[in-house]
Amino acid sequence: MPLAHWDEHPSQGQIVCSIAAQTGRTGGPLSSWLRQVECDQGFRGGLATSERECFKHLERENRQLRRAI
Repeated sequence: MPLAHWDEHPSQGQIVCSIAAQTGRTGGPLSSWLRQVECDQGFRGGLATSERECFKHLERENRQLRRAI
């Protein structure tokens, strides 16, 4: 939804504020969600959701292996 309104607002902050007001939510979580969507679509640097999930899985597996030693 925020990406569909990109051309209606001059900044990402204004998009977040507009949608927060329409949905009755706060801007913080919406802003975080928007940044993650941008990472997932390659518009922003950082880990994509699938990479983040893989990283968490590997960390969990590493902890289990360390406990087994």
